[in-house]
Amino acid sequence: FWDNIELGEMSTSFSAEFSSYPGSGYVIDINRAWPLADGDLMFEIAPHGNTETPLMNTTLSAIKNSRWIDLKTRAIFFDFSFFNPNLNVFLVARVVIEFLP
Repeated sequence: FWDNIELGEMSTSFSAEFSSYPGSGYVIDINRAWPLADGDLMFEIAPHGNTETPLMNTTLSAIKNSRWIDLKTRAIFFDFSFFNPNLNVFLVARVVIEFLP
């Protein structure tokens, strides 16, 4: 349910505080998230680029335990988009966490 995006598929590089990153890497598309009673987070994950595969649920602990983030990880980008129907306004935000070598 996560996919490796090659450098040629995205023509944009992403800037952060310490470095600039090419538009390649692993992607997880999260439709929604909700807290569990044990303090973990449950994610509803959409398959990247494949609309015929059904949605899957996983937890933040499962993602950590699968070593999706490892010593070679340099940055994680969280992109959010929200819509406020009362104001008819969209909000798009990006949060970047960088891991320095």
